Amino acid sequence: MRAEAMANYTRSLLEPLVARLADQEAIIRGQAEELGHLRAELEYTGEAPKRPQSRTDANLTAEAPAPPAEPGEPPSAPSPAPAQVPPQPNGGAPWWRRWWAAVVGAGG
Repeated sequence: MRAEAMANYTRSLLEPLVARLADQEAIIRGQAEELGHLRAELEYTGEAPKRPQSRTDANLTAEAPAPPAEPGEPPSAPSPAPAQVPPQPNGGAPWWRRWWAAVVGAGG
């Protein structure tokens, strides 16, 4: 009797999880299929896929000087130096070192 009750309880916990997992697997399979179709379409049209840029990449490309229009033109003025990076708070020490110093004392 106890074993049957335990099996029913376990089944009641696991069945919704297994169903959700199956739903997610179907969604992932559909998205992978759609991605394959889109990649094939891009390959067919000859367009290169556009990658999303990280903030660093976007900043680097936005600040890059434009190349001269003709080879005989003098190069444009150099871009100004990048701004100074502010110092890290707490001297850049990891949290656990600051915590340890607070617990044991500044000498630790």
